[in-house]
Amino acid sequence: MLKDKSFLQKFVMPPSAATRMLWDMLGILCVCYDVFMIPFLGAFDVTLNTGMIAVSIAVAIFWSIDLMAMFLTGFHTSGLIEMRPSRIAKNYLQTWLMLDLVIVATDWFFHRNAASTKIHTSWRRQESSHVQVYPHGEVSEAAVRPPLL
Repeated sequence: MLKDKSFLQKFVMPPSAATRMLWDMLGILCVCYDVFMIPFLGAFDVTLNTGMIAVSIAVAIFWSIDLMAMFLTGFHTSGLIEMRPSRIAKNYLQTWLMLDLVIVATDWFFHRNAASTKIHTSWRRQESSHVQVYPHGEVSEAAVRPPLL
């Protein structure tokens, strides 16, 4: 194991530590939740209840904490476990950080804008209910009117 004497060294955990393994198992549950819920919510007009919102926010919090925890998780390199915080940070910056940041930021963006999206979706549903098609294929003015934003 490669270590140094920095202040952060005492917070670094090996990649095979029991706590990290438990954290990774929780991560697998979060991935399963995301794999199911993201397409489900995108495909169907579902009204989120308080429990679904709470779980969704908890998953976003988990991924945010995981992003930070990766700076303090050692990794395997050349048959050794790298535990030096500076090397861990450098490795994470060069590998997964940008993808993780994009995913976590997107997750929080959708949570932040969920209320306005819900209002916009209900407005579109209400607006589409005013469309009238007459027997001869004529469409009312409401159907061709551009939506107001």
